[in-house]
Amino acid sequence: MSEHSCNYVNCQNRASYIVTFDGRHYQLCKTHFRRVVNAMTKIAVIYGNSKLEDLKVRKERGRIRIVSTRKVSKEKFLKHLERLKKYEGVKKRYVASFSKTSKS
Repeated sequence: MSEHSCNYVNCQNRASYIVTFDGRHYQLCKTHFRRVVNAMTKIAVIYGNSKLEDLKVRKERGRIRIVSTRKVSKEKFLKHLERLKKYEGVKKRYVASFSKTSKS
């Protein structure tokens, strides 16, 4: 296991992000970081807000697995997303995007 590899179970990809849960730092690759962001987005759509405390880190074989502490069903998420898209400009099959902005 490389010092800079993803800490997620069964992942050997290069880590690109560091996420802090309960004061501990975990290195994640782009794929697993995107899963964290998507999980938080789904929780926010259904419950109105989300925070890192809504996700829990489980240790498995010396690695981690991140799971949601709040129930998120696909049907309920799609129903809420459909209701929100007319107000927020959310497109179908589109969860979140990040843009890089620079200050001049």
